[in-house]
Amino acid sequence: MDMSASYQAGVCEHLPWAAITFDEFHVIQLVNRAVDAVRRQEVKRAPERRRTRYIWLQDKHAWSNRQKARFAELKRRNLKTHRGFRFQETLRELFHSAQSAVQAEPLPDR
Repeated sequence: MDMSASYQAGVCEHLPWAAITFDEFHVIQLVNRAVDAVRRQEVKRAPERRRTRYIWLQDKHAWSNRQKARFAELKRRNLKTHRGFRFQETLRELFHSAQSAVQAEPLPDR
């Protein structure tokens, strides 16, 4: 379901027995926004990091060779954006590796 409070309130009110589950798209979208907010803060302090937005927001499999080279350069700088990106990639792996909610639940602890 959509992550908005109004949807959650409606489900709780009209379907109190239902379990609320958020889909991959909305969870990754939320993480993307957080990673982009961190990137924007870092760009203010170091303008040479401009034009890296799509590296952090795209799936690694969609990168061009130029983006891969730029990422390798950025990765060495120990950026907060890179730490957020690693979290995002881990989350994507969780969504793709688990067959069910029961299988997915213990994965973040590993």
